Amino acid sequence: VVVFFFFFQAEDGIRDLVRSRGLGDVYKRQLLLLQRQKVYRLMHNYVEYVVPNGQTSNIVLSDGSHVYLNSGSILRQYGNYFLSKRELYLEGEAFFDVVSNSRKPFIIKTSAFSVVATGTSFNVQAYSNSDYNDVTLISGELSVNVNDKGEPVLLSSGENVTMNRKTKKYSLSRIENHQFVSWKEGIITFRNTRLEDLAKMLERTYNVKIVFGDERTKEMRYSGTMLRYKPIDQILDILEMTSEARFEIETRTNEPSLITVK
Repeated sequence: VVVFFFFFQAEDGIRDLVRSRGLGDVYKRQLLLLQRQKVYRLMHNYVEYVVPNGQTSNIVLSDGSHVYLNSGSILRQYGNYFLSKRELYLEGEAFFDVVSNSRKPFIIKTSAFSVVATGTSFNVQAYSNSDYNDVTLISGELSVNVNDKGEPVLLSSGENVTMNRKTKKYSLSRIENHQFVSWKEGIITFRNTRLEDLAKMLERTYNVKIVFGDERTKEMRYSGTMLRYKPIDQILDILEMTSEARFEIETRTNEPSLITVK
């Protein structure tokens, strides 16, 4: 199920946007329809798509490119997307299937790095509360600018670049693609993952709050594959079977359930 949680403003804002950029009547009608359906939020110079924890969504951009947004993600499409370049800002995780256009590069900016492509499919994980972010290229070619000073990192199909948000150091490797894009198919995949990092993933996926009663449990490591439609209590049961960690669930009214790791 695709669920959108967005906002809208007066239709005059859409008409002004269309007139100022010389867009056709067909696209104007599309924007007005999306606005009435409250599918997005139109700001002064960008359109914002928001996906809350516990949900995933997919959108089609004006050039036909497809974007699949993971839980707890925000995507901004800037006004100049219609003109000289296709520029987006991402907070969270998304899979991009980009329509090729060498004259208009496809640019994704995040709080820690940027990605430049022309036509390709790839995954970007850029959660700001994660110690590491990564980009995985499925097909085509793209470049990743880890910082403003160094040369961009060039990726080929089947390669992944993982970046440390604090040190700006990165590693490039060939990987099994499904590990980084399986979330799009409703599968949670993790390999030698610290429990603290896995907890952040579960918080976004199931819209819960996880706290640690024992700091030592944060360093426990897990590997496995789980179906995201399974209830959170079943996921925790599996984790308990494979380690000494114990999980206590407290259901709260009008708040995400609280899970304590012991």
